[in-house]
Amino acid sequence: MFAIDSLPQMAAALAAGLLVGIERGWKLRDETPGMRVAGIRTFTLLGAAAGVAGIIAGHGFAAASGLLFAAATAIVAIGYSRAVLDSGRPDATSAIAAMVTLGLGFLAGIGEEALAVAGAAVVTLVLALRTEVHRWVGALDEADIKAFTRYAVIALAVFPFLPEGCYGPYDAWEPRTLWLVVIIVTGFSFAGYVANRLFGARRGT
Repeated sequence: MFAIDSLPQMAAALAAGLLVGIERGWKLRDETPGMRVAGIRTFTLLGAAAGVAGIIAGHGFAAASGLLFAAATAIVAIGYSRAVLDSGRPDATSAIAAMVTLGLGFLAGIGEEALAVAGAAVVTLVLALRTEVHRWVGALDEADIKAFTRYAVIALAVFPFLPEGCYGPYDAWEPRTLWLVVIIVTGFSFAGYVANRLFGARRGT
């Protein structure tokens, strides 16, 4: 019964590791043999190890789960630290991807299969779009950064902390609803700014 109930969690943990591992394996395919710390097999196994840790944590074996997760984390840290020392290239992307894979595998193990697989898909997309993201960041200027940060503050830093419910005379004021209108209106403005930057003032408008 234990094994059957845990199959979806293990499948999701393996899938999460496999997704990230495919991208990392392809990206590092030209590395010198022995210099690549982790590829498709290692990332899949990392997802599986974290999934097992999550499953046994869910069954009350928290100490064993913590030891397993800590061991996997230590192996990743040691492997990538040695790789940096041997190659002299301080690239942390694969190491961070491995740590994220461990976290996603653990999420799958504790029963959040959909979130784990969705997170792995997003991580894989971010890793795969490396060239496009670097090109886009290189095209930004100071005004773009300021516009983005202003909208981020409006949408992400203020809205979550506004109180729910009605206030004021006749309960006419709903702070969260009012601020949602602000987010939508400024969102249209920000989208127009982005369109102008991407397609030019005439076509963007």
